[in-house]
Amino acid sequence: MTTLDASLRHAVLSFLKRSGMSGLQFGELALGNPDFVLGLDRRRSLSLDAADRVLRFMGAAPIGPMFRREVEAFLQVTGTDRADLGLKATGDSAFVDKIRGGGSPRLSTVQRVRAWMRRTTSEEESDAIARILAGSEGAAAALSPDPAALDALVEQGSRAATDDARPATFDEPAFLTTRQAAAFLSLSPRTLDRYRVGGKGPPFHRLGNRIAYARADLEEWAARKRRGRRPARRSPER
Repeated sequence: MTTLDASLRHAVLSFLKRSGMSGLQFGELALGNPDFVLGLDRRRSLSLDAADRVLRFMGAAPIGPMFRREVEAFLQVTGTDRADLGLKATGDSAFVDKIRGGGSPRLSTVQRVRAWMRRTTSEEESDAIARILAGSEGAAAALSPDPAALDALVEQGSRAATDDARPATFDEPAFLTTRQAAAFLSLSPRTLDRYRVGGKGPPFHRLGNRIAYARADLEEWAARKRRGRRPARRSPER
């Protein structure tokens, strides 16, 4: 199952590839955090507000407003008590009050709440919710109203899993540690350390006390090394 976090990771990596922007620059401009892209593969779910800031920076529709409208539409159509929704979907009876007050749940929680709401609605109730969302202020006309940007983001990630030329890119980090970069290049970490000190190795980034290598830089450096090792062509004998 494709998750919102996996889809967002793929969207960010695709944006970097298309734009040529570095991960450090993206994180700084989108969130004021240059380490953002480096931390995308750490399996911690992103907050809803942070995801929306990233999506807006990339020119995509935010998902927070639509999720909040979906929750309100569910409560209106089904007559479910808000405390009951929060308790059964998240284990927190105050969940709805928190998001109404501006709280920002993790994307994993958003996905869990939406899955619970869909399991507990009848076909007629789902249709009624979809009609409310389709007519809600700010709904994106180009997106499916069930429930618009949320499903569109997941569907984008699902399509990318099968359409991309390179498979399994969702969990592929854009930046690697020294040990990961060495394994990627079939070198030892000590060799990479020597290259870095001598200025002979692939480009690297210094993030505080950490060293990071962009995967794209490693691929380009390795390709140059391969081209440099090609034997020269012999002149034809006369």
